[in-house]
Amino acid sequence: MQEFVATLLEASGPLRVLAAQGVYLSQPFLGRSMSGGEWDALALLLEDERESRSFIQYLREE
Repeated sequence: MQEFVATLLEASGPLRVLAAQGVYLSQPFLGRSMSGGEWDALALLLEDERESRSFIQYLREE
């Protein structure tokens, strides 16, 4: 599963920014499944290229 997520993040490239905006927009509807802070953290991870690369590297090390 980790390799799948890492590959998906890597392949999505510039679309990650759009995905982050989707996360921000969907928070009112999905807010109960995770706390607001977790949704914000996910959106920030998707927006920041360095954070995304670091997370991909972390997933591949596991």
